Order: sequence, then C-alpha cells, then structure tokens
Amino acid sequence: TRVFDDTLTKCHPYVAEKPRNHDSLFYVTAGALRYTCGETCAVIPQGGVGYIGKGAADTSAADGDAVSYIAINFCIDRSETSHTPALPFPVRCDDDSCDYGTLFADALRADQLREPGGALERDGLILQIIGRLYRAYRLPEPQRRLRRRVAPAVQLLRTDCASPALTVDTLAQSCAMSARQFRTVFRAAHGVPPYRYLQEFRLQKAALLLRST
Repeated sequence: TRVFDDTLTKCHPYVAEKPRNHDSLFYVTAGALRYTCGETCAVIPQGGVGYIGKGAADTSAADGDAVSYIAINFCIDRSETSHTPALPFPVRCDDDSCDYGTLFADALRADQLREPGGALERDGLILQIIGRLYRAYRLPEPQRRLRRRVAPAVQLLRTDCASPALTVDTLAQSCAMSARQFRTVFRAAHGVPPYRYLQEFRLQKAALLLRST
C-alpha cells in the first residue's frame, strides 16, 4: 500500500509506460483532473474521487493549468476465493455525501508520520474509503440522486456536529429547501431523519476517539 500526494500540469501529465500492477483511488484537492484510458475519458473536478483498476494503461493530466491530488495505490485479491475480486466502481465516483477529503488526508498523514500503528491506521482509513464508495455505488440511482441533493447538509453535520447552532432550518437552507421538504428528502436518501443521522454520527465519532486513546 502506498499513499502520496502530487501535482500535474497540462504540459507534464502522468503517462503509464505499462499496464498498472495495482489499483488506485485518488481525491482531487485542487483543479480538475482529466483521465484517459483507451476510449474512456473523464474529468474529475476538485473534491471528486476517481478509481483506476489494475491493468489500466492510462494517462492523467490537468484539465487546466494544474491539478493536485492525493492517491492511494493498493492491491485487491482477484483470486476465485476472494469475496471482492474487483471493485465495481466506474472511473468517476460522484457520492459527495462522504467527507473523502478528510479521509484521504488522514491516510496520507498516517502514512507519512511513520509512527507505531501508523500503517494500521492508514490501511483502516483506506478500507473505510473503499467501503463508503462501494456502499454508495450499490445504491439505486434514484437514491444516489437524493443523496447528492442533501450532500451540503451532510457535510455540515459532519464538520459541525458539536455546534448547538446546527438546526434543521440551517441544514435545509444549505440545500435550498424548506425544512419540511428537507426532512422528507433526507429520510428518503439516508433512511433516517436528520437528527437520528446526527446522533449516530456523534456516537461513531465518540467510539473512534475512545479506541484511539
């Protein structure tokens, strides 16, 4: 497993000299990345996540002057006995309801510090990223569209979960909805009302802090 950050320019792209011997996930931190592999071409904007499968002979370049990203190279067991012989993601992964930027940055930081337990923390974060992407990809398209509509509210919930000013009205405004419409759309997207989602997120965060102290 390798985690790293890099910057590409339009004049200096990344061109794979031979098919990749690993899978890759990347998160665009600035600019936009143009990915080409055979007849496939996709532009991943800032804040977007991309997946590159093993065996790809591809080219990545800036769709503009420059693009910066964090990437994770890893290998998936593709044997017949493996429960997940390959990831089903398309090149571009559009679920914005997860805070991928923080997860990628934390994985990079854990990898660079070289402290005891850092490799385990890094690999755990990588599995978390893959799990969230897999879960989002397996959702029916109508539900994925609903999740994109309430993604700004989910981001607020995750970044300001301890704030007493976090109300349904505030969350609804971030999605340009009325409070009543927001409650309906949020429940349809995530299966629980906003307050329940916030409670569960706070419990998960508290459990993570307890395990790390």
